Amino acid sequence: AYGYPRDPLLRMTVRDVSPAEDADRLLAADGDPVPWRHRSAAGALLSAEVVCTRAAAGGRAVRLAVATKTADRRRSEEALRDREALL
Repeated sequence: AYGYPRDPLLRMTVRDVSPAEDADRLLAADGDPVPWRHRSAAGALLSAEVVCTRAAAGGRAVRLAVATKTADRRRSEEALRDREALL
């Protein structure tokens, strides 16, 4: 989805792939969904909704982030509304 080669992507941080205000909002989040934009290797801004949780892994503090593309969800919600209107 990002278009970056694997090794460079693994070295990137949130700040490397998102506008500053989005990175700050994401880094402050803990448990509640937040809107987030991130940049693909081609430079396009992609929208997502992210839920972050603090965790521990290998004896160090980490953050687990689960992102859902909002464009997919919006299409699904629109299709559901259209189907309900039809019924």
